[in-house]
Amino acid sequence: MSNHSTAGPGPARNSWLRFLRNRPDARARLVCFPHAGGAAGYYQAWPKHLPAEIDVVAVQYPGRQDRLGDPPVADMRTMAESVAAALQPLADRPLAFFGHSLGSALAYEVARVMEGAMGTPPAILFASARMAPHAAKPSDLSRQGDQALIAHLTKLGGMAPQILADEELLGLVMPAIRADYRLLEDYRPTHLARLSTPVAAMVGTADEAVEAASAATWSDATREFLGVTEFPGGHFYPDACLEQLTGEITRHLRERVL
Repeated sequence: MSNHSTAGPGPARNSWLRFLRNRPDARARLVCFPHAGGAAGYYQAWPKHLPAEIDVVAVQYPGRQDRLGDPPVADMRTMAESVAAALQPLADRPLAFFGHSLGSALAYEVARVMEGAMGTPPAILFASARMAPHAAKPSDLSRQGDQALIAHLTKLGGMAPQILADEELLGLVMPAIRADYRLLEDYRPTHLARLSTPVAAMVGTADEAVEAASAATWSDATREFLGVTEFPGGHFYPDACLEQLTGEITRHLRERVL
């Protein structure tokens, strides 16, 4: 199955978006933002776990999968403006954002752009496995050697064994991973805007990078904080808890947009 469809509103082919489910009668759209080193394909299985009236759209970052040759974007705000422009044609129906790790920070910035410059804020933001931007701890992993970065990702559970075992494949994915980490490390918002968009934080109980107290810092980034929901597992808890996670997302969507 392809990671995108050319059907639906907006341009026939958009480099930033992949339609994983695109129905003309959809009542809302869930926009999914991948983690550092992740790609739109990470969300491939999500449509079958979500209500049929919800379109599922995944953001595709440069430097991976079918955008392997595209250069990385070095500035979070610039990237957010590009994604927001791509999403604007889809705002004829309510948009919900789900961001995992790096994706949470990008989703927040896209929400800022859509609320401020475009006047079309998302209906809800699900911030997964990440603290709010102002609470992020300084890091320089992107400036360290490959082994340090690989060790960090392996500890989090974000490096598939088949990639580690394939030197050529590892060489292909490392530039995108490093670029994503640099993007996140250089992201220091000078002003934490409180979104009108409600934010629900989500975290794995065994996540060594983000605990529930850290996830609760999202309360400073919104006028309506919906609390922290914990799921069994580590940083990549969605891999083992997809049905439970999408069930919680569906509950919020039914309360707010369906």
